Amino acid sequence: MAAVEKQYPGIKYAAIENGWMEGETFNNYFTRNFIRNTDPERPRVLICDGHNSRIGVLLVEKARKEIIAILKL
Repeated sequence: MAAVEKQYPGIKYAAIENGWMEGETFNNYFTRNFIRNTDPERPRVLICDGHNSRIGVLLVEKARKEIIAILKL
């Protein structure tokens, strides 16, 4: 299911029909928000839960390229 993204001044969020954050939605957040809004000159760590549906090979490769550590709880 495709994510429905809405924007209000200063606020960004995405929601999908079933209410769960899945890989595509998380990848969009990572690319469009986390990477764009963090300083690449400083150490970056993304802390998230350990659900396997969010972290895939492409996201890990993107994080390595951007020098971002992913900490799964």
